[in-house]
Amino acid sequence: MRISMRKHTIRFIVALITFSVGVGVFLLCGHLRAAEAVPAPRLRPAIPEGWKKVEAEGKFSFYLPPDMSTADFLCYPSGWDRGDFLANQSLTLDYGYGKRRSCERLLGRSEEATLQTLNLEVDGRAATLHRSAEGNRSRMHLCFPDVGDGKTALSLLVGYEDKRGADVARRIFETVEFK
Repeated sequence: MRISMRKHTIRFIVALITFSVGVGVFLLCGHLRAAEAVPAPRLRPAIPEGWKKVEAEGKFSFYLPPDMSTADFLCYPSGWDRGDFLANQSLTLDYGYGKRRSCERLLGRSEEATLQTLNLEVDGRAATLHRSAEGNRSRMHLCFPDVGDGKTALSLLVGYEDKRGADVARRIFETVEFK
């Protein structure tokens, strides 16, 4: 009888410990879910010194290296309502915004073989990033189907030739901010 009682006591203790661990894990996970629901503060990378701010009609802004300047272009880039085409020695930036049904890729068909697409979020807005390469020239296209007003899309297309250019393109994209 004594062995039987001891056997039941051990089972009871194991069950109690298992139950306690289960309750503890449940409560801990509940607190973790609650913590996940609170948005984390947005950490924006520091704007490189000397970069100039480009603002568009109070809808959005982004920063560019100081040596980028407007290039002669006869119409708004890529068929958008408004925008600009800027360049320096190593980069080209074609940005446009306006009424648009979707963020169509602005990359040529010959670049399809090296196309990479990534859906992401920048400053709280859904975006699509397309990267491609053709010969020694590469491009990154960041497109937002909605800048927040329900009717305006934004496209930034950066062309570059090397890793440094890719890094600068990423830095430009990181500075996009919506009003």
